[in-house]
Amino acid sequence: STGKLISFTLIDETASIRATMFNGAVDRFNETLVPNQIFTVSGGQVKNANKRFSNVNNEYEVTLDESTIIEQCRDGGAQIPQQRYNFVPISVLEKREANTMCDILCVIQQIQDVGKVVVKATGAELVKRTCRVTDKTAAVDLTFWGDQALSFNYPAGSVLAVKNVRIGSFDGCSLSTTMSSTVDVNPNIPDTKVLVDWFQTTNGTDVQSISGRRDMADMDNTMFRGRKFFDDIQAEGLGRGEKADFVDIRCTPFYVRADRINYEACPTCNKKVQGVDNAFRCEKCNREVATPDLRYMCSIHVSDNVNTFWVTLFNEAGEQFFGMDAKKLNQEPNLQQYLHSRLLQPVVMRLRVKEDRMGQDSEERIQITCTRIRFVGGEGDAKINAAFPDEL
Repeated sequence: STGKLISFTLIDETASIRATMFNGAVDRFNETLVPNQIFTVSGGQVKNANKRFSNVNNEYEVTLDESTIIEQCRDGGAQIPQQRYNFVPISVLEKREANTMCDILCVIQQIQDVGKVVVKATGAELVKRTCRVTDKTAAVDLTFWGDQALSFNYPAGSVLAVKNVRIGSFDGCSLSTTMSSTVDVNPNIPDTKVLVDWFQTTNGTDVQSISGRRDMADMDNTMFRGRKFFDDIQAEGLGRGEKADFVDIRCTPFYVRADRINYEACPTCNKKVQGVDNAFRCEKCNREVATPDLRYMCSIHVSDNVNTFWVTLFNEAGEQFFGMDAKKLNQEPNLQQYLHSRLLQPVVMRLRVKEDRMGQDSEERIQITCTRIRFVGGEGDAKINAAFPDEL
């Protein structure tokens, strides 16, 4: 069915409650309701709260109709109560049920361009903008929709208190705003300064993202084959089955192909964009890209003291190995010196092993891709090691 709906949170000095109104009530009160102003509300139906659509800390919610009386108070503005949040650490979102709601306090790490998607069922075109946000426990992709996506003008490093976002399970764990979501930028609370100080020191590189982790599902099941040497891959026929195999190998990187470390990617789909007449175009999305992202795709030569192998690093593993994102590395004034500083340090790599055909007429070859890295001893990188489980 079709209709109109408004959902908002009412706060007084004692508690918060979710309020909803439909159709005629929306027409009557839509222009009256102004955020952060004081109102008296009379009338409405109280019912048990539906926790699937709200995480307001109240067992009840209220539905308002056309007979409700809503009047704005003209004094007492200094007594407006603050918004109440139930912040959840990003790292625990994977354990929450999909399609439930939560509040998060986070800092913006990366921002994608505005993109468009078409709803298959209706053919409607929706506008979205996805950001990578992080706290001190993990990072996650947060998607803003509609007017929130178009009006988004918060720079990277801004702290967001986001209320009532929906937890999704697409490509790992993700978050999406809803009609009832609200965003407070750089809120005046003590935790904001703590988060800003942490991000300015680390740039968020000491935590792992819980989004875009399709390989993790494979690693957690029977496709993980344990600690190996490179020679074991050939001897045991790893990667030749229907699914990829995953192994851990302790090795030492000794060479990086510095001529090809990153590529210009579409912010929406991460595919490589093509340069056309001083502009960029994504063939997959069939659109021009104003400012492409830089993402890692590089090859490093490693040795396990028995044999050597070329290993491919994509974006997440690249950030872990180089200690920064691809854009920042591209701006490094002493690039060659910095690349050398990352070599000759022992690491443990989690590798995806799969036999693939390269080109139409070429033979099948084993492709080895690193999905995550942990430095072992020596100089290491404590901030990277902290993001990995001990068993790696």
